[in-house]
Amino acid sequence: IADPREQLSAISKLLAPGGSLVILTVNANSLQRQVFQGRWNGFTPNHLVFWDTQTLTRLLTEVGFASVTFAPSFAVAIERGNSKLSAKQQERYMRVVENADCGNMLRVVAKVGQAQQ
Repeated sequence: IADPREQLSAISKLLAPGGSLVILTVNANSLQRQVFQGRWNGFTPNHLVFWDTQTLTRLLTEVGFASVTFAPSFAVAIERGNSKLSAKQQERYMRVVENADCGNMLRVVAKVGQAQQ
């Protein structure tokens, strides 16, 4: 989206108290970006802004979301169960991705705060 701050602010106001926004976007801190650098598959024309867990959390809280949580995202082949890595290699990769927040994608759930009573 061209103006994330403006659009996410508008979305936070449209959601009911306790409502959720789910976002899936490339992770600027991904292990794949670090390894492949300029050949990383996240560098596509449709990505105007790149986020990591810190920058996306900061933006979402600034525009009105009360909580922001992330779920780890692993390589597609691992998630589909058709990776060529051994079970030990997969386990190590998944542990690194979880501990360093460096999956190729960010899976985010941002919640609007509950209404005051």
